[in-house]
Amino acid sequence: MQTSDLERQRLEHHVLVRECAAGNATNRDLFVSEFDRLLGATALAVRNSRGAKNVEIDELKQHIYLQLFEDDCRRLRAWRGDAKLSTYLVQVSRNSCVDYLRKQAKYQWVEGALEEDAAQTASVP
Repeated sequence: MQTSDLERQRLEHHVLVRECAAGNATNRDLFVSEFDRLLGATALAVRNSRGAKNVEIDELKQHIYLQLFEDDCRRLRAWRGDAKLSTYLVQVSRNSCVDYLRKQAKYQWVEGALEEDAAQTASVP
């Protein structure tokens, strides 16, 4: 890609991010269609690297989108354009997935401990 093409793409992405933050549903749909495969591939890579095969990719992507679009797209608006939007989205998605999987592991540990405690309590005469 030539420099002018990169500049044009960055400008288009700045407009897309601004319109998403403004609540434009059409542009949010456009954003999802443009970056869904990238976010899914990132979620898959993080899930596999963390050994969390029991977590669905769609569940991780939903969490990513919720974080990207919450607070009037705060995370999207934080992109300054120093790097490509796709590069920024990979990093945000990776962090989002790691946080989600960490919370899931914590809840599973607590759930397991509660079940074990209940089983021990039930076996006491």
